[in-house]
Amino acid sequence: PHYLEKIERGDSVATAIDRLCFAENAFLGEEFDNLFASLFDNSDNHEKIVNELSKSGKGLTRGEIVDKTGIGSGGRLTTYLAELSESGFISNYKPLDKKVKETLYRLSDEYSLFYTKFIRDNQGGDWTTLFSSRSYLSWGGFAFEILCLKHVGQIKRTLKIGAVASNNSTWRNDNAQIDLVIDRADKTINLCELKFYAKEFTISKNYKG
Repeated sequence: PHYLEKIERGDSVATAIDRLCFAENAFLGEEFDNLFASLFDNSDNHEKIVNELSKSGKGLTRGEIVDKTGIGSGGRLTTYLAELSESGFISNYKPLDKKVKETLYRLSDEYSLFYTKFIRDNQGGDWTTLFSSRSYLSWGGFAFEILCLKHVGQIKRTLKIGAVASNNSTWRNDNAQIDLVIDRADKTINLCELKFYAKEFTISKNYKG
């Protein structure tokens, strides 16, 4: 509600985003650093983790986070990850084979996703131009996956399996990834490909191949 109050009557989505995110002294232009500093002690390390996760659309394991951030794989990293998770900045997804060390951490806070991709390096830019770029389409696919993973319950109800207990996870190896695996108590598994598309998506021969 605090952010929505800043949208003015008559604003289009593009106009509001331009003014609040990209104009000089934009209201949301510096919110990222202010937010982390107000929430966490040693917030530099929290920001390091978020920045690295923002570069990986498919998420990072704990070991990969250690390698990319330089933060030691000890109790402090556990604390940082727990604080980011409890605050809604990141989400973790245990793999289908239940190997804890392969748990994937993904950036799931909508503002952080948008800030790290567009606002941080485009102050004074034009959202109308950015919105039509290929980088936006790529980012949109990543953001849509996160949105779907936050709403697995609704997906299950649409598939008419809402009442069936399940473990929900992702799966990947060096060559492929399944966006959402719904491992159901009735000994059935749904494999879901999460696609961001401007109109109804049709699986063509080329796509299937």
